[in-house]
Amino acid sequence: MGGFNQFELGDPPAATPAGLLETHVQTQQKLEVMLRYWEVWCLIIAQATGHAFCVKCMWLVDGFAGAGLHATNGHPDGAVAGTPVQAFRAAVNTRRRYGSVDVHLRAVDVDKSIAQELERRLMKAPGTADEKPQWRVYRDSFHRAYPKILEEMRADIGHSHSSGPTYRLHNHRSLWLIDPFGVKDIPHADLEPLQNLPGAEVIINLDLGGLLRIKGAAGKALADGDPDAFQANIKAGNAKRLDLTWGAYYWRDDLAKADRSDILRSLAQSYADTFPRFEFRSVYPLRGSRSQKRYLVHLAHVEVAMMRFKGICDGCFLIDTLFARDLSQNQRAVRAVQLWERFKGTTTTVPELYELGMGASRTQIAGICRSAQAGGYGDFDGQRSTMTWRREREPDPVMFPDLG
Repeated sequence: MGGFNQFELGDPPAATPAGLLETHVQTQQKLEVMLRYWEVWCLIIAQATGHAFCVKCMWLVDGFAGAGLHATNGHPDGAVAGTPVQAFRAAVNTRRRYGSVDVHLRAVDVDKSIAQELERRLMKAPGTADEKPQWRVYRDSFHRAYPKILEEMRADIGHSHSSGPTYRLHNHRSLWLIDPFGVKDIPHADLEPLQNLPGAEVIINLDLGGLLRIKGAAGKALADGDPDAFQANIKAGNAKRLDLTWGAYYWRDDLAKADRSDILRSLAQSYADTFPRFEFRSVYPLRGSRSQKRYLVHLAHVEVAMMRFKGICDGCFLIDTLFARDLSQNQRAVRAVQLWERFKGTTTTVPELYELGMGASRTQIAGICRSAQAGGYGDFDGQRSTMTWRREREPDPVMFPDLG
């Protein structure tokens, strides 16, 4: 690699038109968070030792999965992977490193055509049979699907306990993403069973703005920090929706006691606190857009999960700002294409790329190489920090299922 001149990669993609960015900014931030956390969570569980629970198997559940693809003007391919595809890839990467671990992926979508499209993508996903998770897409509502998933988990005991023969209960760890499309209530009764599931961890994308229907007199009351006026102006249908989401009328008391300088965050936290069996209950704002005011609600039983999720949320909130410490997946993809065009047919290492003066840290360069691998531009060996660039791109059949 000696003799290369210093060079800087091109600028990240220009911002999409304001209207489109407004529409998708929260989805982009959520995808950045989950892209990182699926992987982090799987690796933490796979490496766990000395615990009573069994780490032989783990479960990933996407309760409102979608088709596995999100359009974006900032990515070279015009789209990025949705959360179920992210989870699938995290499972493959985990099994490559820890071959004795089994990962179960369950995705749910009530729209049968969307569920079929997701199945089509996952069936073509890269990876050997030994690397892929055991997966299934439920073509059903979350309300009808989650009891079946719970039953599958209870029956998942046909293997030796990872902590030894003296342990009888497996209590496998599970990560649940509850992210309904659009303005929909999430009945509290549907989520309550997860409190009783040992080892469950839950992430809820709470569309608080949609639930409250922030507009008119009610919206002005919230903006003015006046919960009493808000309750006086809220419509009966919206109040009933909040009753279903909270599980009762307690949201009224929570609203009355809310911090008037930040009513929405207080209300989001009070919603998280309706799941008291989770010891660690945290809320993280997604960037606001128009009437959409969303929070990621994180429910966990252990402090390490809370801390790791917090670190990821805090970092992703700053992406695409002057204070960002990490690159967005769109920025990584653009830089991956630029590197491939220069180094196709060769092998480079992260230290060598760093020495070229790319204006990126070694950690960021490794992330770019992983993005290049996901995009079909080569193969990255994370342990050796080595990137082998292909002469011709092999597009990911998950993202382009019609090519195969």
